Amino acid sequence: MDAEGNTLTGSPLRRDRVWRGNAWWSTPILASRTGKVELTFDLTYRLIRSRSNDAFYSYTSHGVGAGLSVGY
Repeated sequence: MDAEGNTLTGSPLRRDRVWRGNAWWSTPILASRTGKVELTFDLTYRLIRSRSNDAFYSYTSHGVGAGLSVGY
């Protein structure tokens, strides 16, 4: 389908191109006070970019996250 919802000429198969990317950053918190336990602050970013000959499947998605991690 095109952007107006009309069938594409010749009814071609759907063709997609998808790009994905992730970035992650982590830093220790209170490293001198936690002893054998490691506490970290984490930031994440996610990108998905999809392009298609079908307008319904063309989109861009961003995701951001923050969290705490405990390791031992």
